Amino acid sequence: MVLPFLIFINKYKKFKISVIHIDRLGHLALDTQLFFIKHEVRSIQDVSYFLIAPHVRNKRVINGELLSMFKSFSKGVDGVIMACTTPLFILVNCMEKALKDNNLLYEMKMESNESEFSLGLKTISFDSFQYLYGMKILRKMNIPKSNKIVSIFARDSSYLKNKSPQEDWSYHDYRDCDVNTYIDSIKYLINKGYTVVRVGSEFSDKLKFSDKNYIEYCLSEFKSEFMDLFLISVSDFVVGTTSGATDLAILFDIPFLGVNYAPFMESPLGKNDLFIQKKIVNQHHKVVPYKDIIHNTKYHLFDGNRMRIEHNMHYIDNTPNEIYNAVIEMTLRMEHKFTLSAKQKVLLNNYYKNFCSRNVWSNKSAPISIKWLENNKELYFN
Repeated sequence: MVLPFLIFINKYKKFKISVIHIDRLGHLALDTQLFFIKHEVRSIQDVSYFLIAPHVRNKRVINGELLSMFKSFSKGVDGVIMACTTPLFILVNCMEKALKDNNLLYEMKMESNESEFSLGLKTISFDSFQYLYGMKILRKMNIPKSNKIVSIFARDSSYLKNKSPQEDWSYHDYRDCDVNTYIDSIKYLINKGYTVVRVGSEFSDKLKFSDKNYIEYCLSEFKSEFMDLFLISVSDFVVGTTSGATDLAILFDIPFLGVNYAPFMESPLGKNDLFIQKKIVNQHHKVVPYKDIIHNTKYHLFDGNRMRIEHNMHYIDNTPNEIYNAVIEMTLRMEHKFTLSAKQKVLLNNYYKNFCSRNVWSNKSAPISIKWLENNKELYFN
């Protein structure tokens, strides 16, 4: 009964309906952010858009605070109406295929490394009341207002196993890493005057390190949906693996240093980001150069189990020293003390020309760490 009515209305007033992805933080953050950026730069069809989500306090919503902020932002965007009502969300989900078949659906999804993110356009923000509340919590965490903050994150399998124990999430395990490999980097950042705050899952293991300027927020009484967002927004930069927790940096245009980055064809999306990658080894424990497989989409897998079973390959973590070197470089960049030598510029040009251009997933010039590239150039080009 609803569909014919929508088809009739669309003849006179063109519109699209979209379902917001609300059960994974990365999708809620990036898919929704990308829609608003594309709408702003007019890279999507110029029609009216109706964005549908469940109520912000629905238990399926991974972060109700973030959904509320997107809803508030949408009120100032012409041609966009966002509704957060659970019955309507259920109805539209049931109609999704019919809406798509009748060209009434706009699918929020990322096909590849979207260049729009590098524009650095901001959407959501905290109002004055929210900001003061966030700063009050920081004081309770013994973080002075004047302190520089670096948020760190190391993905592990504990979150998904605890949230959805009935599902097999092992295909994501290749993205995990041991947070204790960050210890040298944490010490360096503390010596540079930063307060280091660990964000992420409340189910994670405790780091084997303690210092008054290192705070395990993720395991503290202060953890909340709101502070998950606020801490990232006030960070000078973020260090971590690929996950929803670090995807939040893009929302607030906060520089991100990706370590243990995987899968190998992906790279960070922000305009001031930097990264180093997990290496790939075969069944003979030999490192597989990315250059040998980057052009072949059969290796472009987001499933670590398939990578191992189908190709006898698996990812290995960055060493503590590799992470440490990347953190030093990122810190120098943030302090505007980083410069490239003539030789390093040639090396980067070779990387862009002879590797990035062959990446059929995305040929954007990925912001790679120069120290990492110097030590691993054979992985990218001859």
